[in-house]
Amino acid sequence: MAGQRAWDENLPKRFMAARKFVSGLLGWGDFSAAAAELNISIDTLRRDIRRARQHQNYDAWRPRQRGRKKGTSKFAPLVHQVIEREVYRAARHPQNFSLTAREIEGALIAEGLPIEEQPKPSSARRLAKAVEAKNFPHFQRARYGRHGDRNVALQRGEITASRPLEIVMIDHTIFDAHVWFDIGSRRVALRPTVTAAKDLCTGVTLAAFLSPLRPSSSTVALAMALMSVPKTKLLQQYDLPGTWEPHGTPLQLLADGEFESEGLRAALAKRGGELVIGPPGDPDKRPHIERVFGVWKEQIHRLQGATLSNPQHLEAHGGRRPTEMTFEQAQRQMLNIVTAHNNETYEGMKPPPLALWEAAIGQPGVMAQVPISPFETFIHFLPRRFPKIGFEGLKCLGGLYRSTEVAVLKLEGVKEVEVAFDPRDISQVWLLRDGQPPAPVPRVVHTTAPTDFYGYKEWRKGERASARGLRDSALLSQLKVARDTNHLWTPSPAIADVTPPRGPTRLRARHAADDRRFADFKPAPMAAQAPQDRDVRVEGPLEEQPDDALIIPTYQWWSR
Repeated sequence: MAGQRAWDENLPKRFMAARKFVSGLLGWGDFSAAAAELNISIDTLRRDIRRARQHQNYDAWRPRQRGRKKGTSKFAPLVHQVIEREVYRAARHPQNFSLTAREIEGALIAEGLPIEEQPKPSSARRLAKAVEAKNFPHFQRARYGRHGDRNVALQRGEITASRPLEIVMIDHTIFDAHVWFDIGSRRVALRPTVTAAKDLCTGVTLAAFLSPLRPSSSTVALAMALMSVPKTKLLQQYDLPGTWEPHGTPLQLLADGEFESEGLRAALAKRGGELVIGPPGDPDKRPHIERVFGVWKEQIHRLQGATLSNPQHLEAHGGRRPTEMTFEQAQRQMLNIVTAHNNETYEGMKPPPLALWEAAIGQPGVMAQVPISPFETFIHFLPRRFPKIGFEGLKCLGGLYRSTEVAVLKLEGVKEVEVAFDPRDISQVWLLRDGQPPAPVPRVVHTTAPTDFYGYKEWRKGERASARGLRDSALLSQLKVARDTNHLWTPSPAIADVTPPRGPTRLRARHAADDRRFADFKPAPMAAQAPQDRDVRVEGPLEEQPDDALIIPTYQWWSR
């Protein structure tokens, strides 16, 4: 309604502008400026001018709605019947609208429909998608059976859980405030990402944190790792009251399809869980956790540096506020909001989420999902890397990691290892071996660099930029030109006169000079001379000997 009202209010301005073009008050050079001021395209302005030439008053000039009437179609009823029949016939096959469009084309030809009345392949695909969207549960059930029913419930937001840790949902959202983030000696303003994991049965938040990283499989893995351990010490680290003890591994973990990770899927399967992928980028299908984000953002909007993604809402909110909080201060505020949410009542007489968790955690089978060794479970779910072992250690995450365990594996001939890392602190990684506890491997280079994954990456970019700024670009360009034109280069005459011949050419020149020198020399008969040893022995280092001793040693005995 607001868009229609704005369109109606803009029509008189468009009519006056079109009349000015018709009367000559505005020329063709004013087209772009007028279209930008009226917030319309140049083609729309041209249509306004054509109508203004035909109609002098506003009522006759006023544009009418273009296109077909709502509810009508440009295709014959036979086209819709054939498309619906072919889509339902292929309901059990994997979804392939391009193949379905070709089958529709063949069916329409078989029905005798003229080629000019047949839809284009793009229109056929669009109509086939519309047919499937009308009865989405049927096609999901036909293709995937029981799993299809679950997908339908997930997309409709109807999925429910009967006990804790049965179903846990992980999602991301943008933190609606700018914060300062320190990268070495630099400080940048950014909007971090909020990652949260919610238990669908009790509504308790099992994990929540701010991250400068974009939403990815690594942030999902970190949330899964934090879910498996108590977080009361994390609250104490930020001087916050209260407890945060709920933890465990879920039977089903719901996450967006864009964050799917085979490593996380395998880690969950090893702990008896399952990774269920939902539709990405559609918050309406995840109302459980989206409602939580809505409650949190009401409090975030009161913080320093608060902002909004929608420009209109931001204007009504008072505009962007100046950045004042650091990242750690924002992290503390986020943990404060989460702790309050776990202990607050939002639905009348329903107990707080934390009270529901404590009352339901004793149900049969629930304690089996609480890990006996939370630390090892935490390491088990962290993001993984598979670096190769070099002579210097493990080259991983842009750094070098070395320990006694890595040296032993190198001596045993191991080429590649598996390591886990915490994106919040990569000053060390954890070496994973079958049947042995995780072993820490410290970073041995850039020990003064930032320890978090994002800060370290940005710090390395800054160092590379500084190194590039110190290089002599002009000299490197000249050397590149000299390298590319090397085949065209010839020595100048001055250089040719002073440059001695090299290699075999130099040896032949020396031989020729000695032959001329001793051309008239006649040595005495060998019998009248004392025995001579023709083996020449060169004393001292080879590079200190004269050229004659190195190049033509066979003539040395003549001069004795």
